[in-house]
Amino acid sequence: MREEWEKVGEVSGPDSKNRIILTQVLKQQQSIDGFTVFTNRTGEIKLVPVINIPAYEAWLYNNPKALDAVHIGMKQALEGKAAPLGEFRKRRKK
Repeated sequence: MREEWEKVGEVSGPDSKNRIILTQVLKQQQSIDGFTVFTNRTGEIKLVPVINIPAYEAWLYNNPKALDAVHIGMKQALEGKAAPLGEFRKRRKK
């Protein structure tokens, strides 16, 4: 399958310390913590933006069944098919 790439800007070559400034290209992006870098045989470089998540939330992304359930629930909510289930915790008797 061939990927579709969209040109979003141009940057100048590396400076004397081999740095490339992406500020202008990244203006339209949300908060990015870093990049995963890929190269191919022709020398192309692909930067995939990544956003770090707290360790205590990683379980969801490491559990495909739970993540699918969240996606289904979000889709149902957007379609108006979800309703509140009430309180999940028991109320304390006073």
